[in-house]
Amino acid sequence: AGTSVVNMMGGTVTAGNTATTQAMFDNLTTTTGSTTVLSSNSFVSFNGNLTNNGSITPNNALLRMNGGGAQSITGTSLTLNALEANNVGTKTIGTAIDITDSLKISAAATIASGGNLTLKSTSALKGRIAQVAAGGSITGNVTVENFILGGNTGWALLGSAGVSGMTMNDWYDDFPMAIEGSATDVTSAGGYFESVQGWNEGDTYGYDTTITIGTALTPGQGFWTYLGTGPTTTSDILIDLVGNPVTGSLPINLTNSAQSGTCLIANPYASPIRWTLLRNGNLQVTNAIYIYNADGPYASFVSGVGTNGGSDFIPAGQGFYVESLSNTSLNAQESNKVSSS
Repeated sequence: AGTSVVNMMGGTVTAGNTATTQAMFDNLTTTTGSTTVLSSNSFVSFNGNLTNNGSITPNNALLRMNGGGAQSITGTSLTLNALEANNVGTKTIGTAIDITDSLKISAAATIASGGNLTLKSTSALKGRIAQVAAGGSITGNVTVENFILGGNTGWALLGSAGVSGMTMNDWYDDFPMAIEGSATDVTSAGGYFESVQGWNEGDTYGYDTTITIGTALTPGQGFWTYLGTGPTTTSDILIDLVGNPVTGSLPINLTNSAQSGTCLIANPYASPIRWTLLRNGNLQVTNAIYIYNADGPYASFVSGVGTNGGSDFIPAGQGFYVESLSNTSLNAQESNKVSSS
């Protein structure tokens, strides 16, 4: 407490005590051979720069960039539980950082990622971009991982997992696809098969079979994707997309025509959201979502009741059906995000 500059020359230092006690630094420099342990459930703040050439043990602590101006994290790559920009200014990420819980922007700050940020995803955790405060932003690419649990090979409803500027080609290297314009095309298995299809509510049959390798993965749009690493069962699949993260408000347009208002959309953010917050009481959209499940019946969440695993929480990258009573829209907002893993 009260120390403004810490130079780690070796050994181990523990920073932070509890959720109500902070460790505060102006600048923190760690050198080769040193270990800095961030205590569980603690807040560790620094007002200047972090230069890491040693080892940092993150536990489930929050590392907070608290300075009122430019700050940076440089040196050796590291893994953090949570990173927060808590004051104005540009916060430059100058080394590779894996985030296992959350990236937060709680002020009118800019996180300049430099392509160095990765939101990790496993069967047990999901790195996410938490609510971005007014005036806050992220510049540069972010890698967003999306973990797909193994089971039966079959159809799944997927979206872009919160990254803009992507196309089907960015999915192509992550799981087997039979898609027009690709090396495997749609006849490579000995017969005609399109493993990715869109949905067009205004079409007589609904399914959009015009998808090609160059089709955009538009944030908020859902796709039918035949997903699997084998003919009948699939191992876990990890999708990673590298691009500009989706932040701020995003309108998702809905129609009511040939398919009686049945629209396929997707969570547009790199974060779980709540359906009830996305719907926001829009009476032109029924209070129901439906998700196809290759391992069993459709999952649903209707008027507050979940069936077959359906719930109010929609993971990043999840596509789902809604029912629109007219031509209307859902306005996705930062406030729709939740901390569910």
